[in-house]
Amino acid sequence: MPLPLKAEADQLAHLIDLVNSTNYDDQRYLTVLCGLGAETLRAFIALQTAFSQVAVNDTAWQARNLLELHIWTRYILVSEENAQRFYEDAWIDGNDLLASFSRHPGHETEIAEARKVSANSLPNLCFVDENDRFLRVGSVAKELGASSQFETLNKLYSKFVHVTSFAVLTRHSPQTRQKLVDSFETASTQMTKETLTMISEKLQAIVTAK
Repeated sequence: MPLPLKAEADQLAHLIDLVNSTNYDDQRYLTVLCGLGAETLRAFIALQTAFSQVAVNDTAWQARNLLELHIWTRYILVSEENAQRFYEDAWIDGNDLLASFSRHPGHETEIAEARKVSANSLPNLCFVDENDRFLRVGSVAKELGASSQFETLNKLYSKFVHVTSFAVLTRHSPQTRQKLVDSFETASTQMTKETLTMISEKLQAIVTAK
């Protein structure tokens, strides 16, 4: 089965390769933009694989990933400051992981070294420090005026991502499973098309300006 959105996916993959082979001034911005593009392509391929297998859990999982990628893409395209804040969120996530691991004995040396690396990175950050919390995609969706759509779809997909009683009982029959993956795939394909187009248009503008 040919991949839906193949033209859009091929165009974005080409632009990512082109950008990655050229030196640009704002490398962090492009790292974020290309990273979101690459993740969107991977998630969409995974969605289509799960859809072809009528795998409700996996289709819902990738649909939710694509929903979040759509929100993050819209967020970083609002401004370069937003892209920088998203970039720095990786530092917060890293510290969050360190805090979690530090509660378990046996990794003291590795954690101490990682904390040194984290501390050395702090002066290079513009928007966050050790007191900040990571960005929440639901809050970002609200900021973008997309809260209603995000909350509805996120709730729907999450009910089938997790092994809830509702998920177990409603996906028992083959007919129900097919209807579920059909609805997930249709909504996600349209949203993914918008995401790919937004990223490609921005990358094309950057390449043309160069």
